[in-house]
Amino acid sequence: MTGYKLTRKQLKTLKDYRKNQPRILILDGAKRSGKTFINNILMLSHIANFAHKDLNFIIIGATSGSVWRNVLNDWETMLKTEFKLTKDGSFRLFGNNIYVFGGEKADSWKKMRGMTSAGTYINEATAIHQTFIQEAFSRTSYEGARIFIDTNPDNPAHFIKKDYVDKAGDRLSNGQLNIMREHYKLDDNTTLTPIYVESIKKSTPSGATYDRDIMGLWTAQEGVVYRDFSEKENVV
Repeated sequence: MTGYKLTRKQLKTLKDYRKNQPRILILDGAKRSGKTFINNILMLSHIANFAHKDLNFIIIGATSGSVWRNVLNDWETMLKTEFKLTKDGSFRLFGNNIYVFGGEKADSWKKMRGMTSAGTYINEATAIHQTFIQEAFSRTSYEGARIFIDTNPDNPAHFIKKDYVDKAGDRLSNGQLNIMREHYKLDDNTTLTPIYVESIKKSTPSGATYDRDIMGLWTAQEGVVYRDFSEKENVV
């Protein structure tokens, strides 16, 4: 996986993760900010740490197609290989089993029953049902297991914000950091061309939409009538 230049924000995330070794890493923020790419690297590195142990790992996305678009296509490029899924939706990597789950069906999470995972990657977390994520957490129980989450922001009342983002910094009884959170803004992705960033900023409505899509903030957009509505300025 050489030849990839990481942004300053991605390097900070990598450094903070290696230093703190959290059980759960959540990267939240603006679209196109680079959070998924660094999570791809971290998850691959985690699987490689358990090479040839025939363990199970889980990848979850809003749909099976989004898992391929956001995660597996990049993995194939990084590793210069091609994954072939078996009938049970898994493939082999570094001598382990990687299971892919999409949230297209309400009961898809039931397929995880009975599994023990050494690592779980949850992509587009706010688009996935709470039961699905809770089941994935309960299955990630192998010693040394890690959970990697990335998501765009949603309503501040969303369970991902309340149950995970807001609890960043909590530690377990043994002193290990339970949840580490890194927040990403569009400007953190310095691989984007300045003209693209300027265009996106100018074409994004100010207020709640700008806060969410550009600044990566958790703001309430549902029911907003005025395009420039700002929760910070207009809500008491």
